[in-house]
Amino acid sequence: MDGDDVASKAAEEEPPPPARPPVARCACGEPAKYRCPACDTRSCSAACVDLHKQNRPCTGKRNVAEYHAIGEFDDLVVHRDYQFLEDVGRAVDSSKRVRRDVEPAEGRRGYSLPPARHQLLQRALERGVHLELLPHGMQRQRENTSRYDARRRHICWRVELDFGVAGVRHILPSVVDSTTLRELLRDLIGLSGEPSGSTGAEHAGNSVSASNGGGGGGVAAAGDASTNPSAATAPAAAPAAPSHRRDGGQRAVLRHKLRAYAAAGEKQLVVFMAVPHRRGAADERFYSLPLVATLLDALHGKTLIEFPTLHVAIRDGSEKQRFPTVG
Repeated sequence: MDGDDVASKAAEEEPPPPARPPVARCACGEPAKYRCPACDTRSCSAACVDLHKQNRPCTGKRNVAEYHAIGEFDDLVVHRDYQFLEDVGRAVDSSKRVRRDVEPAEGRRGYSLPPARHQLLQRALERGVHLELLPHGMQRQRENTSRYDARRRHICWRVELDFGVAGVRHILPSVVDSTTLRELLRDLIGLSGEPSGSTGAEHAGNSVSASNGGGGGGVAAAGDASTNPSAATAPAAAPAAPSHRRDGGQRAVLRHKLRAYAAAGEKQLVVFMAVPHRRGAADERFYSLPLVATLLDALHGKTLIEFPTLHVAIRDGSEKQRFPTVG
């Protein structure tokens, strides 16, 4: 047997190549390129995919919890179940990361507040104030100078006053919670008709002391010098004189900016505080705070973040649209 016969015989004994599977067709007749994970429907384009979802109740998502009898288990089913468990683990890990980014650190289990902030939080809760503290490093947390004075048993609040008409935002870093809102405004605005040495003037010393690091004591010393000429020449009072003049100049500039409030008069002034965390609300709402109330009474039963921000407005009819109240 020569070589040609051997080659021809071997070619005859080789099995024929396997037949190609039929090409799957889309409903439109074109060759299919995609297969739906949920119903195995074949499609050729995005338009056909959308069409098949419209024609039959199919979401296009595989049912990961589909029941399979033990006899139906194969490598594909085991692989799908393994992928499902991986997806669950990844979702749990992702939710933990989001929680760390969003949830305030003070609300997490195992987080310990600094002693001063912990005491402030506890004393505020005892007084009926729902105080929420932000995580370390956020701007409002860094700016907060509120503290609990254990000696006087008062909370000294950082108060932010927004005078919208004048475009002025004034900060008082430490205001005792027994101070009334009327005293606060009388001192800052300089309402006419106030007798010298009134409660408002006394609070002016406290607020200036809080906001300028000892300015309150300076105001009191200036008052003593005006009533006792010898005190003005005392050696102890001499170094503080430039600070008094600087504080007095700053106070004069502030009162000049707030002259519209002084001209309106005390009876025409209203104070509001924004309501935080109104889920699902399309507009912002405010608490209306009476001027005769102390900070302790004004904040009782209300929620604030780090420290109160008070909006002072003039009663002219438009304040109801600009500051819609709750209730």
